Amino acid sequence: MTALPDKYLVDLSKDSLQYAFDGKFVGSGVRPAAVAKEEIESKYKEILQNTSSNGCVVYIHIPFCQQQCSFCGFAGSRATKEEGRLYINALIKEIELISQYQYPAKTPVQAIYLGGGTPSAIEPEYLNILVENCRKYFNLANDCEITLEGRTHDFEGERGRELANSGFSRFSIGVQTFDTKIRKTLGRVSEKEKVIEILADLASYNKAAVIIDLMYALPAQSVEMFIEDLKMAASAKIDGLDTYRLKVFEDSRLKKAILTGSIAQTPELSMQGAFYKAAYDWLIYNQWYQISLNHYARTHRERNIYNSWVKKKAGCIAIGAGAGGSIDGWSYYRAPVAQKYIKSIEAGNFSPDSLSAPSEGRLLANKVSEQIENGYLNVSELFAIDKNFSEKLSPYLENWSKANLIKLNDNYANLTTAGKFWGVNITQAIINILK
Repeated sequence: MTALPDKYLVDLSKDSLQYAFDGKFVGSGVRPAAVAKEEIESKYKEILQNTSSNGCVVYIHIPFCQQQCSFCGFAGSRATKEEGRLYINALIKEIELISQYQYPAKTPVQAIYLGGGTPSAIEPEYLNILVENCRKYFNLANDCEITLEGRTHDFEGERGRELANSGFSRFSIGVQTFDTKIRKTLGRVSEKEKVIEILADLASYNKAAVIIDLMYALPAQSVEMFIEDLKMAASAKIDGLDTYRLKVFEDSRLKKAILTGSIAQTPELSMQGAFYKAAYDWLIYNQWYQISLNHYARTHRERNIYNSWVKKKAGCIAIGAGAGGSIDGWSYYRAPVAQKYIKSIEAGNFSPDSLSAPSEGRLLANKVSEQIENGYLNVSELFAIDKNFSEKLSPYLENWSKANLIKLNDNYANLTTAGKFWGVNITQAIINILK
């Protein structure tokens, strides 16, 4: 047997929450084969003609931002009301065009997600029309989750009431933090008190689940400050929340400000596990429950269907400029330029800009990703797939068990709190070890 790669093994002499791995892993493996540009249109239409009873989700991309946050790596542009209308019309036209094919027309849609960008910046009346056309052209499941992603200030006052009545069953709002000083650092507009007020108003309409994103390891943020964010979120009576580790993109304004010293440094990776554990402990103690590694619910109204579906890499129909999707393992992407997209759709061309064939080992990788995202690995099921898997993986499982990243029994490896913090590493390690 070959020597074990050091990067997948944990030094048992160190605290695993802090030092299990040297850094967060990123995906690796065999790059899927790209379809030649001249063949994309015919192959894409062929894929769309396939039928499936397994269900799918729909992702609709809105590539506009009224203001870019300092930490964001996405270069969104501003949109006038008229530009928003034209873009929504193009989205509806694309939906109409692809609905002529079997997969979009007949596959049961479990969830629709409007992401971006900042979808909530589009006028509520246009969003309402978009939702109505989704219901018209797609085969929506009776309990289909329809999410609008947005920023807090878009939901203020009468506009919030209009959005609440626009046909969405779920709102996902990027709060990031309630701390006013840190919010200003990140390029957020509303102050703490206003954010809480807007969220409480939106929840009071009782029209849809209200979910927020909270970030940890922000500049000058302590664990105690993060717990205070969780308390404020609970006070607004929202239905669920995500806790995300801040990623500082190389070309972001935040990275440049940190390098020049105008903004405080972010906590080192070795300190970030303490944020994760403190949040988990506080939320579970206060009767929230964990849906996935980073997602928690306070009420049963929050189901997080779209995100769970995407994690297991099942079918995803992608609509709009900058949208990426996957059907039967074929992945595709469209360039993010709104004006180019609108002209293309108006001309009747709805083909993506790139298309790639299913990658080798994707089904196994998808199974591992889905299970780890839910906090466990079905070891007995995995070992039954291939007789060599046990020999390959067992030494690592034993090491991770001794490091208290997992708890092992005859059938399952269940992630501990430390294991959940390092979940992305464990996922990628297993995929690479078995590859």
